[in-house]
Amino acid sequence: MNRPIRQGQVRPARSGFTLIEILLATVIALIMLGAVVTVFASVMESITQTRAVLETADRLRSAAELLRSDLRGLTVIPVPPRDPADNEGYLEYTEGPTGQAGSPPVAVNLDDLDPNGAPWPDSTVGDLDDMLMLTARAADRPFVGRCRNNLTNTVITVESDVAEVAWFVRGDRLYRRQRLVAPKVASVADANGNGHLDPGEWGDAPQNFHRYFDIALHPQTLPNGGVGWTFSTLGDLTKPENRYAHQTGSPNSAGAYPFHPHRIGWQPLGLPTLAESASAGMASTWLASGILPPQTLTPRPAPYDAFDAWTNPYPAAEVDERTGLLRTVGQVFREGEDLVLTNVLSFDVKIWDPTAPLNAVNNDVVKPGDPGYPLPPPGPAAAVPRGAFVDLNYANNPGISAFSGPGDSEFLARWGWAAGQSCVYDTWSNHYERDGLDQDGTLGPDQGTDGFDNNNDGRVDDAAEREAPPPYAVPCRGLQIVIRVFEPDSRQIRQVTVVQDLLPK
Repeated sequence: MNRPIRQGQVRPARSGFTLIEILLATVIALIMLGAVVTVFASVMESITQTRAVLETADRLRSAAELLRSDLRGLTVIPVPPRDPADNEGYLEYTEGPTGQAGSPPVAVNLDDLDPNGAPWPDSTVGDLDDMLMLTARAADRPFVGRCRNNLTNTVITVESDVAEVAWFVRGDRLYRRQRLVAPKVASVADANGNGHLDPGEWGDAPQNFHRYFDIALHPQTLPNGGVGWTFSTLGDLTKPENRYAHQTGSPNSAGAYPFHPHRIGWQPLGLPTLAESASAGMASTWLASGILPPQTLTPRPAPYDAFDAWTNPYPAAEVDERTGLLRTVGQVFREGEDLVLTNVLSFDVKIWDPTAPLNAVNNDVVKPGDPGYPLPPPGPAAAVPRGAFVDLNYANNPGISAFSGPGDSEFLARWGWAAGQSCVYDTWSNHYERDGLDQDGTLGPDQGTDGFDNNNDGRVDDAAEREAPPPYAVPCRGLQIVIRVFEPDSRQIRQVTVVQDLLPK
């Protein structure tokens, strides 16, 4: 029984909290804890995204510096045509259909539809179908590659100061394929010492050649009628038929000359990757004949019926949508060894055209490739400032500037070129003019060097008598390459521009 409180007596203080007070305190604490967790989560997400963006930017800078190093080490003076006897190597730049004659990027954004239900064009995606191939000399440290020691049946690492490199994009991935120009390794690879690699020296099977060798070689017919491989010099690589993934065969044979991967339909995929070259399912095609397999790229069913570098970079049925490799490669070896960047939105190569006309739109100077650029009329009548980096065939009109058209008509005729196909700049080779073959099928062989006026124009062995002219018989003074990538988590875009002067001072 509680004792009653007497008059004047103070009630004693309570010794605890009520249930309502405890619940209120708990709710307040949970709210504060939730707010703290939300803040920390936001901070951590921001840190993660910032780190990812910084890593993307760092990889982009590394790729750009590697590209600059290759361009600075260019072994050839880019004034075509070159003489293989000078042992200089080559420069070859292929302009894909995107970028020519003002054509816009083919990419679309499948995540965003316009009022009519069609996907919006994606302006973040640039030119992705250009290719750059060259021979480069190392500046500070040698190039490193793989070679099979056929004396011990082991794979060893070899070095060379010179290499053949190829830059190209497949889907949204930028690759750099490298082959050493290293004849000094013949002593370990050429087990029987006959000066070339016989089929038995390729590895455990001829199809696995690129699994064991990162060396520039070209095919050679052996005395017994078989196919051997000879280590390539820079002079050998001056000739297009000896380059990586280029076509071999007689200059008069159909489907070969002028020896280019895009000549017979390899255009949608650029070049074969190292994984494809090293895999038995595909490599034998290139080893046996050098002819790349033509591909008819069938889009997947709608709505994935268009390329989208953000969400659908590999729309072709023949290509694995995860790796970008052809499905016919079989067992895969050396995947990713030649991979430079992922999530690529642009690898846009442009060449310096000192005669490209500039123009003015709303008091702003615009150049070929800029939005709203109006083409001036051909000929010298248009007195405008000139000089800009341009895409090959940017106007589909050879009368405007050095690179405004698709190239030499004789070269294009042998290529079977049609409007909308790739164009190529090549330092080329002049050995076709003295090889005893009649490349153009008129006036006999070597008409440009035989000492006669074959075309009766009053000039002996002039440029008009060349039977195998270069695609563009003008110097390449410089190149500009724009590389653009995106970071998928933050969806931020980063871009770097590499500009390199290529003519000696």
